[in-house]
Amino acid sequence: MKLVEIGGLLLSAMAWFTKPLAEPTTIPRANPASDELQSIEAEYQKAEREFFAAGRAVLAFQREHPKLDAVTFINAGAYVRTNALSLADPELQKLCSLREDARRRRNELLNERANLLRRAGKVR
Repeated sequence: MKLVEIGGLLLSAMAWFTKPLAEPTTIPRANPASDELQSIEAEYQKAEREFFAAGRAVLAFQREHPKLDAVTFINAGAYVRTNALSLADPELQKLCSLREDARRRRNELLNERANLLRRAGKVR
């Protein structure tokens, strides 16, 4: 280690980069807003996974049970099914409803998370 003399004092090179501790350090108390933010973040991550799983379930069902949509394009023509909503599969409707509930919950938590971040001053 290289020693440097300044004003009659011998200092090591590390002394230039370290600050001597004049007073004891204290551990800052946790901010209650950050605790709330962490809990909202955990709930949001859980809701995001649920939404993703619900979307995958709908996609898997649609792949497993292919059928014509309300509007179908064949060659250069567009064909519209009559009574398309009355022919909808109840299982698919249930899966889509679960997906929309998961989306709604995820969006509520995302909005709450954004409001907490704004109040904490971390985002504008």
